[in-house]
Amino acid sequence: MRSLVPPILVLAAMLFVGAYIVGYPVPGAETLDSLQGAEVIEVPDDRPEAVTDPNDPRFRRWVEFYIHIYVNEERTDHGLQPVEFDAALRDIARNHSAEMGREQYFQHVSPSGETPGDRYRTADYYCIRGAGENIAYTSFDRRVKTENGTVVHYRTADELARGIVSQWMNSPSHRENLLSENWEREGIGVYYAESERIFATQNFC
Repeated sequence: MRSLVPPILVLAAMLFVGAYIVGYPVPGAETLDSLQGAEVIEVPDDRPEAVTDPNDPRFRRWVEFYIHIYVNEERTDHGLQPVEFDAALRDIARNHSAEMGREQYFQHVSPSGETPGDRYRTADYYCIRGAGENIAYTSFDRRVKTENGTVVHYRTADELARGIVSQWMNSPSHRENLLSENWEREGIGVYYAESERIFATQNFC
C-alpha cells in the first residue's frame, strides 16, 4: 500500500492507447451513444455556496460540475471543441476515485493490478480513438502546497475545482491530455476520503 504525503495537490496523467485499447470490440454507430451513456450535464439543484461539507453528496456534484466547466473553458480558450459530459465515464471516474480514497493509494493502476483499460472494459465502455485519464488528490478547507510551491486554501467547491484544473494545466502531461484533439467526451469523479483528502479522476474518450 502506498502511503500518502502531507497535504499537497498531487497529480498523475495517463494516455492509455495501444495495449489498453487494442482488441476492444468497436460498437456500430447505431449503438455507440447507448453504450457510452452521453447526457447533458445539469447544474445541481442547490446553491453551491450553501454546500461546504465535503461529506455531502451535493458537494461532490458541484466540484464535478465546476471541473467540467473549467476544462471546457480551457479547451475553447485554446481553439478546441468542448468535450461532452458523459455519465458512464463519470461513473468510471467516481469508482476509481473512491477506490483510491478507501485503499489509500494514488496510481492509475490499482494494487490489484487493474488498469484504466480494465475499468473501461468492466463498465462495457469502448472508445474508438483511444482514451485517457488524469488523477489528482488534495485537501479541502486547509492550506495546501501545490507542485509549483505555492500555497492555496480551497474553501468552496468552485475554488477546489478551479485549483484542480489549474494544476492539471500547469503540468505538461496533464495539459497535453486535457487539450488533446482526440477527446469528444469526459467524465469527472470526485471522492472525499476518511483521510480528509479529495481524490479526483478525469476520464476521456
